[in-house]
Amino acid sequence: MKKVIYLLLFVTIAACGKKGTDTVAPDAASTVAGTYEVSSLRQTSSGGTSVTFTLPTSTTNAGVVTTLSGQLTTTKKTSTTVGIVFLLKATGQADSPTDLGTFEVKGSDLYSGTTKTGTADGTNLNLDVTDSKGTRAVIVSKKK
Repeated sequence: MKKVIYLLLFVTIAACGKKGTDTVAPDAASTVAGTYEVSSLRQTSSGGTSVTFTLPTSTTNAGVVTTLSGQLTTTKKTSTTVGIVFLLKATGQADSPTDLGTFEVKGSDLYSGTTKTGTADGTNLNLDVTDSKGTRAVIVSKKK
């Protein structure tokens, strides 16, 4: 009889124990999703000519100051994919958005198909993409 009482007491204590406070880790795409400020942009044409910008940057032409800045907006598509849009901003001109496409998030790496095209850790997002004309863009950015 004592064994039954001890068994019931043990089961009661175990059942009334502290409830778990487990939190669910965000999926890969949620970690990467957000708005990033571009700090560096390097474009290389298919002919090999390269131009690098540290952003934001300002230039003055005929007394008019133009500031150039960039932004990446990353939107969750599925738990493992994100869409990325690059927005180039220049004062006095209409914003110029470019849809860079959908990327698969694998750990801290971004892939377009089977090609690794960047890294993202939830704070920094770096891309190395080439368009259909052979122009390569290397973009370095940090989450706002």
